[in-house]
Amino acid sequence: CQYLVCHCQYLVCHCQYLVCHCQYLVCHCQYLVCHCQYLVCHCQYLVCHCQYLVCHCQYLVCHCQYLVCHCQYLVCHCQYLVCHCQYLVCHCQYLVCHCQYLVCHCQYLVCHCQYLVCHCQYLVCHCQYLVCHCQYLVCHCQYLVCHCQYLVCHCQYLVCHCQYLVCHCQYLVCHCQYLVCHCQYLVCHCQYLVCHCQYLVCHCQYLVCHCQYLVCHCQYLVCHCQYLVCHCQYLVCHCQYLVCHCQYLVCHCQYLVCHCQYLVCHCQYLVCHCQYLVCHCQYLVCHCQYLVCHCQYLVCHCQYLVCHCQYLVCHCQYLVCHCQYLVCHCQYLVCHCQYLVCHCQYLVCHCQYLVCHCQYLVCHCQYLVCHCQYLVCHCQYLVCHCQYLVCHCQYLVCHCQYLVCHCQYLVCHCQYLVCHCQYLVCHCQYLVCHCQYLVCHCQYLVCHCQYLVCHCQYLVCHCQYLVCHCQYLVCHCQYLVCHCQYLVCSLSIPSVSLSIPSVSLSIPSVSLSIPSVSLSYLVVSLSILVCQLSIPSVSLSIPSVSLSIPSVSCHTSVSLSIPSVSLSIPSVSLSIPSVSLSIPSVSLSIPSVSLSYLVCHCQYLVCHCQYLVCHCQYLVCHCQYLVCHCQYLVCHCQYLVCHCQYLVCHCQYLVCHCQAKQDHSINSCQEGQNRLAVKSESINNIRFLDEGK
Repeated sequence: CQYLVCHCQYLVCHCQYLVCHCQYLVCHCQYLVCHCQYLVCHCQYLVCHCQYLVCHCQYLVCHCQYLVCHCQYLVCHCQYLVCHCQYLVCHCQYLVCHCQYLVCHCQYLVCHCQYLVCHCQYLVCHCQYLVCHCQYLVCHCQYLVCHCQYLVCHCQYLVCHCQYLVCHCQYLVCHCQYLVCHCQYLVCHCQYLVCHCQYLVCHCQYLVCHCQYLVCHCQYLVCHCQYLVCHCQYLVCHCQYLVCHCQYLVCHCQYLVCHCQYLVCHCQYLVCHCQYLVCHCQYLVCHCQYLVCHCQYLVCHCQYLVCHCQYLVCHCQYLVCHCQYLVCHCQYLVCHCQYLVCHCQYLVCHCQYLVCHCQYLVCHCQYLVCHCQYLVCHCQYLVCHCQYLVCHCQYLVCHCQYLVCHCQYLVCHCQYLVCHCQYLVCHCQYLVCHCQYLVCHCQYLVCHCQYLVCHCQYLVCHCQYLVCHCQYLVCHCQYLVCHCQYLVCSLSIPSVSLSIPSVSLSIPSVSLSIPSVSLSYLVVSLSILVCQLSIPSVSLSIPSVSLSIPSVSCHTSVSLSIPSVSLSIPSVSLSIPSVSLSIPSVSLSIPSVSLSYLVCHCQYLVCHCQYLVCHCQYLVCHCQYLVCHCQYLVCHCQYLVCHCQYLVCHCQYLVCHCQAKQDHSINSCQEGQNRLAVKSESINNIRFLDEGK
């Protein structure tokens, strides 16, 4: 019995270990939530850093100011969500404190259990005292066994109470899981804000592309200005036709024409350089598109982690579906960003078209130069007027060249600003990708936390499964009792009226042959049903038996006979020569009820009841087996008592032998001390064995 008590104490300690392990998982989950909060704060820092870059971009792009203000609104909204997350963390700390209170209450129950163990050790010591007086211990031992049973039942009560605390702890774990899921919802909402910020960055990129379109349009105007310069060169060549009579002026004019060709070539070089800057700008746009695609890859990888999280958190489908909705919304924003990139490519192609148109104007200018050389050969008429036109034309050429150079300077400066803006956009894309990586890492920690919570739920659910199985047997038993009560209640009918005017039955001869069948049980059951119950209009159908009674009156002196019955029994035959039955006047009026279902169901309950009786007999037999085993232990205990008596007698023999010696020398004293030392060592060994148990 002491062994069973110790085993019960071991189970209580093991249960306490599971509770501590569950508390450890809750603390680990709280650590992951705090780590997730740290990542959210780090993400907020990156968003603020991105806001600083957007403000710096305001200096370069004036139209970004509205988007920056909108981004500040999102940052404030993000700060509101962080404060709400801190509130949830405080609520989680409250639950942890409540969990510590339950652990302390569990320690109180463990101390109470130790008190019972000490009480049991007291009984063991008392049992050792009784071993020395071992004659009437069998009857007294039964008293101790009953008292030990009381302690075992009390220990079982403590185990049930501990199980209640485990279930309450499961409730707290589920509540903590709810907070983790709510935190995951806030993380997804934060991801939505990041995607919205990415949408604003893409809108800013759209404005940059629109600015690039204006630059290209400005380049088109420069090319058109170059066309006017070439047309002016055509007039200069026409002026050369007028000064053909003056060799000095013709040579000087040829020098100016060559210089003008040099300027045209230099202008073409600047156009090519401008085309190089446009191509470099296109390279930056393509690199930006590469970063956007890489960001889309991270979003897809994040979606993969979300799907893996959905596999682990199969009990949280609603929140995961809501998270998938946010991911799909994020994909929509990425697609919208791709649309803006494609629109940017369209503007780049339009810019290439303008460059080609500029090359066409340059070629047209070369054609005019050739036509000018043709006109040089015809110069007779405008010598005097030519000097005025030459001077005025030179002034216009120089002024036009100055405007061309100034325009080229503005184009280069604008290209520099565009490149710097592209650099800021790329840096912002890098921060967005880094933020996406932190969000993915946060989701991975949330998934790991979900896995630990699910593992903890599995242990708790396995424990609840055993409790539920026990409750199922109790409920099944209650169901049978209630169903039996239902049948008893349903077999009562308030009013019955029987009336038979006259019945006359005559059976000339009846022959029954039944193959190994006994009808006694059926007849008795029918008689019980007919006599105890009043039922309207009874109709019974039995294979090879047909019975119909339109109106019957039930009395103690009524006997029933069944007409046209044919049963076959190999070894039984019954013959009745003639039977007549007459009833003066009987009346019966009953609505209409079928008893076949109730009879069958009642038989099923009887069979099920017999099964329970058999199972009960099995438990009684098992209990008898335990009683026999207990008797075996009692007999073994008596054997040990007898052996102990033998040792006591042997000890008395040694004491008597020691008294026989009258020598009080030093050697005899030393021998006595040695015997005392051996006895003390044996007592210590017994104590060590008791502690080692």
